[in-house]
Parts: sequence; C-alpha cells; structure tokens
Amino acid sequence: MLLKLARVVLATACLAGLGLGMGQASAAPSGSPAVAASSAPTVLLAQRYERRGCDARQALRKAYRLGLNRPVIVRDNRRAVVVDGRKRGRLVTIRFAQERGCPVLRVR
Repeated sequence: MLLKLARVVLATACLAGLGLGMGQASAAPSGSPAVAASSAPTVLLAQRYERRGCDARQALRKAYRLGLNRPVIVRDNRRAVVVDGRKRGRLVTIRFAQERGCPVLRVR
C-alpha cells in the first residue's frame, strides 16, 4: 500500500514537472482531465516492470492449499520455485513454474 502511494505521489510530481498539472488552463472541457498534445506515449518514472510470474508468496499459499504443512521456499530462480513441506508425516517437495498461476511441475 505504501508502494502504491509512493507511485501516485511520484507520478503526480512528474506530471506537474512536465506542465500537465490540473491547475493550468487547457483546451479540454472543465470536466475532463488535461491530456498532452503529443501523440508519442509518455513513460512515467513511477512505472516499473513487474514480473507477472509465480511469486514466492503465491507458491507458499498454493503449497499450503495443496496440503503441505509448514511449507518453506527451498529454491527460487528464473525458471521455478521449489517448496518443501510435510504431508502426512513425510517430506514432500513441490516445484512450481515461474508462470502466472504457479502451475505445478513436479511433486516428490
């Protein structure tokens, strides 16, 4: 939540620095926001690339939903997230792919 607030503040500061603030007179009607006249897309500094793959927290949640007790992240690299835990008294390892939804690759 704090990160979202920081993004909004930074985006507002960038827009104010570019002269796109709402306080200035513009050709747009009073009910709609002011828009830059250039057709080139502007990239704000507040925007950053966010990985849309499987997050370690998502993998832990999914492992817990699959029945693992006390799941722990063992390995997290660009291809997979590996989680260990206990199920019915024995050690179980689940490997999740680094894709949206954390698909299961292997269960041992």
